[in-house]
Amino acid sequence: MLSLQDKIKELGSKAKKYQERNIPEPGTKSGLIEPLFREMGWDFENFESVEPEFPVRLGGETKPADYALKIDGEPSLFIEAKRVNLDIKTAIADGTAKAIKKRVPWLIATNGDEIAVLKIDEKIPDAERVVFQVVLSESVDDKKKIKQNTELLALLSPENVSSGKLEGFSMERLKRTRILNIMKKYFQSNEFIKSIWERHKKTYKGEEPDLNILKKLTNEINIGVEKEHIMFEPKPKDLTAKIKKRMERLFKYPGKTEKERIDRHIVGKKELWVEFIERKEMSSAEFKDFAEFKKKATGAFSAFLTANGLATNVGYDDIRRGAIWRINEEIIPEIEKILNIKTSEAEK
Repeated sequence: MLSLQDKIKELGSKAKKYQERNIPEPGTKSGLIEPLFREMGWDFENFESVEPEFPVRLGGETKPADYALKIDGEPSLFIEAKRVNLDIKTAIADGTAKAIKKRVPWLIATNGDEIAVLKIDEKIPDAERVVFQVVLSESVDDKKKIKQNTELLALLSPENVSSGKLEGFSMERLKRTRILNIMKKYFQSNEFIKSIWERHKKTYKGEEPDLNILKKLTNEINIGVEKEHIMFEPKPKDLTAKIKKRMERLFKYPGKTEKERIDRHIVGKKELWVEFIERKEMSSAEFKDFAEFKKKATGAFSAFLTANGLATNVGYDDIRRGAIWRINEEIIPEIEKILNIKTSEAEK
C-alpha cells in the first residue's frame, strides 16, 4: 500500500507538469496511466494480463479499447484513455459503448490525472454508474486525500477485482447513492413540507408554521456524507464582516487587482455564471463542464468564490467526487450588472 501511495503522489506531481505542456495521448498513456496500473499489479508484458488496443466492433467499424485488463485471460476492465488536458466525459461515453458491446463489467475512463471507475451494467442508469472518481493532481500535498485515493485505487488491483472486493464496494456505493438521491428529492418535496406542517401543528397547539419560512428552510437543507454518516447542514445565513468587506471592495470600490479578477473570473466565464445563477448550486466537477475550464482553473475559481463571499461550500458530491458550491443570492444582481444580463435571461 505504501508503494502505491508513493506512486500516486509522484504521478500527481507529474500530471501537473504534463498539463502545462499539454502532453498528447501516447505520452499520457506511457507516462501516467501505465505506471499507475503497473504499480497496482497489472503485468503489461503479459498478454493474458493486459491487452492494448483490444478490438471492438461498433457501427461496422473497429474501435479498440485502449487497454483490456484481464482476469484468467478474459477482459474484466477496459481502460479508455484521453490526453492529459481533455475532459473525461468523452472517454466515459466511448468506453461505456465498448464495454457494453463486449459485456465487460468495469470501465476506467482517464486522462492520466482524473480517473473515473464505472460499473457497466445496462440495468444501472448512466447517472449511477460512476463508482468513484479521483484526481491525482489535487491530492499531492493533502495527506488525507492521498490516503483516500490510495484506498480507492487499490480496489483496481488484480487481486481485489478477482476476489469480488471491487464488486462489493461498488454495490455498497450504489445503494448509498440511490438512498441519497431519494432523500434529496424528498426534502424538496411537498410531501416533506406537509409532514413538517402537521408535526408543527401538533407540537405547538393552535399555531401554524410560516409557510414562506418553511419552504425557505427546506431549500437550505444539504445532504453530505462524512465518515459513513449522513448529515444535514443548514446554509449559513449571514456573511461575516470580513467577507462583506471583500464583496464591497470587489463590487463597489474595485481597484486594478479586483478589476482584473472580475474580468478573469466573471466576465471571462459568462456561460458558467449564467448556468450558476440558474441552478443556484454546482459542484466543482461541474465547473469543469462549462466555459472550457482547464483542470487547474477549478481550484482558483472556487477560491475566488469563497474569498469574496460569492458562494458557500455546502457539502460533497458523492457521485462525481467534488465539493458542492451554493451561490449567495445577495450577489446575483451585482453579477447580472457586470454581465449585462437579467435573471429572466439567465433562467432561459
